[in-house]
Amino acid sequence: MEDVDKVANFFKLFTNKARLKIIILLAQEKLPVYEIKKELDISQPSASHHLNILKKEGLINSVRQGSCVYHSLDKKLFKLFDYIQLEFSELYESFLQSTTSSKCRDEK
Repeated sequence: MEDVDKVANFFKLFTNKARLKIIILLAQEKLPVYEIKKELDISQPSASHHLNILKKEGLINSVRQGSCVYHSLDKKLFKLFDYIQLEFSELYESFLQSTTSSKCRDEK
């Protein structure tokens, strides 16, 4: 059950609108915190807080370039999304097959 807890905690990261928007922004390009705060219309401490949570979970990378720190999505996040999409599509197909092939016992 520990794995289920880990997966549940992972998906909780995406229930916060600010973190989800940050992930969407960083999927497009690497950005410094001041650009993220501007795009999301949130304070810099709030943006930094969400970035730290995502970084702690290994979802983003940070690289200093001069006086700026640029944040980007970690490639493993894209691989994880591909895996989830594949698994859920297979589960969905199995579900469709089981619901169309089974009938209620009362039907004649």
